[in-house]
Amino acid sequence: ILNDARAQRQVFYHFDNESFYCTSSPQLFYKLSKFPFEIPTDKKVILTSRRYKVLDEWFPGDEYLDTYLKRLLPNFYLEITSKQTKRIPYSVAKMDKDKLKSYLKKQIIGAAEACAFRHENILFGVTGGSDSRLILSLNPNLKNTTYFIYDREEKNKIDVEISKQLTKKKGITLKVIQPPPLSVSFLEFYKKQFLHPRVISKTQNYQWLKENFETNKSIVITGYSGEIFR
Repeated sequence: ILNDARAQRQVFYHFDNESFYCTSSPQLFYKLSKFPFEIPTDKKVILTSRRYKVLDEWFPGDEYLDTYLKRLLPNFYLEITSKQTKRIPYSVAKMDKDKLKSYLKKQIIGAAEACAFRHENILFGVTGGSDSRLILSLNPNLKNTTYFIYDREEKNKIDVEISKQLTKKKGITLKVIQPPPLSVSFLEFYKKQFLHPRVISKTQNYQWLKENFETNKSIVITGYSGEIFR
């Protein structure tokens, strides 16, 4: 068993004597299998901790929040017969600094052009971090693109100010979005999507996207998709 190339769809698995279970949807696993959904006591402590909520952390290694499922890590494959996970070896090409810069520039601009070619509208998240600095320094000038950042009251003021300075320096118009408080209807919808929903400050961002940018002709480059793009 392998993850897809970018591990966008996480693979979860479980061995039960001679039976083997594999899924990309823990919800479906528990809906269709005989196993009860259980969160161990030690993991409940982590789930209720302030550190977990503030830093948006997850469990280390192949651990998942429940008792039964394990996560198949990226760059690993699972041998069902031997019930073992093994690492897929890979090599990194050696290149000097200038060659590396040229390579990265082609990769990032190529990904940007591919997005612009395939979608009518692109919503590109900007932050004050090193990733955004790298992309903006290349200034790919994506067509039909809105560069944006969320301004959630006092939650990310520094990030907003840095993003404004970065985009101003590059001559890019930055859209500052102020997502409204979470509605009851959205929270009900949101919580149904997860076995253990995590409602934190940035959940407001998801609500805004669903209400304002839900279309098959658009793409949002932010969060994990932003990491893949970079």
